[in-house]
Amino acid sequence: MSATEKGNLVIGQGAKIKGDIQAPGMVTIAGTVTGKLRGKSVQVTQSGRVEGELHGDQVEIEGIVSDAITAKQNLRVRASAQVMGNVHYGSIEIQNGARIDGQLIAEQKARS
Repeated sequence: MSATEKGNLVIGQGAKIKGDIQAPGMVTIAGTVTGKLRGKSVQVTQSGRVEGELHGDQVEIEGIVSDAITAKQNLRVRASAQVMGNVHYGSIEIQNGARIDGQLIAEQKARS
């Protein structure tokens, strides 16, 4: 899915947004967001910062998140990432060097 597809959102490097954000597609954060962030797929780049709750099905963190993260399916925490908050996930990958200051909570998958 490219960033130009309908429903996708990019917050560029140097941009600062205050308020809650909800997008039906992919959200890429290279700037700063202060508020709740919700998207189907969320990427916080190395220059990105989220100061609020972050929710998505697929989440990749390279920058800073200073509140709880909920990744319903997959969470990737890259070596440059700093997370200050509890992390709820379906599956998780944490690279060596990443910093998480909070609880890791595996979500139970619904049984059929």
